[in-house]
Amino acid sequence: MRICVFGAAGHYGYVSEALGMDDSLEVCGIATAGESGIENLRNAFPGAKEYETLEAMLEGEQPDLVAVTPEFHRTAGAVIISLAYGAHVFADKPLALTEEELDDVEAVWHESGKALGAMFGICNSSWYRTMDAAVKEGEIGEVRLIHGQKSYKLGSRPNFYKNRKTFGGLIPWVGIHALDWVMQFGGKPKTVFSGASSQHNRDHGDLEVSASLLLTFENGAVGTVSADYFRPVGSSRHDDDRLRLTGTRGMLEAIHQKVYLENEEARRELELLPPTNCFLDFVTHIEAGTAREDALRAIRVTRTALRARKAADENRAVDCSDIFGE
Repeated sequence: MRICVFGAAGHYGYVSEALGMDDSLEVCGIATAGESGIENLRNAFPGAKEYETLEAMLEGEQPDLVAVTPEFHRTAGAVIISLAYGAHVFADKPLALTEEELDDVEAVWHESGKALGAMFGICNSSWYRTMDAAVKEGEIGEVRLIHGQKSYKLGSRPNFYKNRKTFGGLIPWVGIHALDWVMQFGGKPKTVFSGASSQHNRDHGDLEVSASLLLTFENGAVGTVSADYFRPVGSSRHDDDRLRLTGTRGMLEAIHQKVYLENEEARRELELLPPTNCFLDFVTHIEAGTAREDALRAIRVTRTALRARKAADENRAVDCSDIFGE
């Protein structure tokens, strides 16, 4: 499979990791269209031909698939161009920064007949796969409460993070990971209420550094998400991902890359499943003709994240009951 990579602001590392796992994959072209990071792409994909624009790369390489990881305000446009060209697309999340853009992405995806997926790679981690397997095995019964946490060190972020129009917000960029987890276990959302703040963002302009979400689901389950850039400088890890599931029979908790289960038996640590690669999963789904669910998931989670951002902006609950359609 011939692959092109557009942009260096996101998680193109999923693609470079996959190259070492499947030698049928080839990155033949790279481009950033003037954004920073081209040197990073050169290092990640040595031998790939460099192009000035996405359009020139598509014309010159005629790829089967495009990995889209530019500055976030350019994601939707690049996805649309690549799908319309006739390539499958694996894009960073969120797929768009407005619902209007997302509507355009969804329409072009339907028209193109090509596969579309988003980079929800944390779901391929050992701890997440272990929790998912335990739920499917019935270890905690029916899931009723879900809490996901995303916490990062702030450091010094690029300038495009400092403007809502180019960054999109903490909820669509960081919170969306935990929102995806909550939706995977909670199902179809009914409403979302959120709050977010840019206070104490260390001169990062519009950048929000704390946010919290509350979601209700059609099945009566409740989910919460927290996201922040307040992880202490002295912490040993850059990130602190946590997930807690409360069910009718027991409880699962992931913390510090470990998973704990308690039900009829006392709390114990579970043996972790091995990690996988989200890009390889997407390629496998394309080859098997089952990639439609990847697109629906990417669109639905992006739309829910944008509704959650709206809820925070307008300080009110926002309806989500239409996101899954009929």
